Amino acid sequence: MSGGEKGRLALAKLIYSGVNVLLLDEPTNHLDIPSRESLEEALEAYEGTIITISHDRFFLDRVATQILALDGPGKVEHYNGDYTEYHDWQASQSETTAVARAHAGSESAKSASADGSKRRLKPGQTKSGTGSKRAEQPSSSAGSKRVKIVKKPRDPETIEAEISRLEKRVADLSNDMTRPEIARDITRLVSVNDEYERAQAQLAVLLEEWERAETAARP
Repeated sequence: MSGGEKGRLALAKLIYSGVNVLLLDEPTNHLDIPSRESLEEALEAYEGTIITISHDRFFLDRVATQILALDGPGKVEHYNGDYTEYHDWQASQSETTAVARAHAGSESAKSASADGSKRRLKPGQTKSGTGSKRAEQPSSSAGSKRVKIVKKPRDPETIEAEISRLEKRVADLSNDMTRPEIARDITRLVSVNDEYERAQAQLAVLLEEWERAETAARP
């Protein structure tokens, strides 16, 4: 049996073993798309508690009901909902914070500008005469043409082939991190781990593209 087949068999035995708690670490890593969907269906039907670590956002959306996000040393966020709901909530929080900071910065800039204007004005000089030449200069971007490039959607088969290649790369990197010569070398281990995370992020993007292409291809 291949490594992927052994993984699928182990997951099947675990799910149907009758235990009431499952601990899963990246359970979709070595699975193709049909196997991943079968796993998700089995976990949805499972009546016990599932604690899983995963970078697969679609898997988390289908299985998870609570998110515990670990983001940096000592930073932990708990959210009741799936990954997409958590992501949207986090984005809204970040946007609110950014708007508040921008508003505070704008107010500070206005205050500093007003103070500076008062200091620069000479006797008999009016504010309307300050910087008039600059106001007359046309914007360098005026009249510039912008070309909007629309990418043609790819067909699902092309995306799925790319997903398969990337899944193999992720599996290879995962195996590399368990090799003693890499595990003992912190520099190599960090490098392989960084590449692994980049591959996982790229895989998530491809899966999202595949989902869109499949939806668009349906009659």
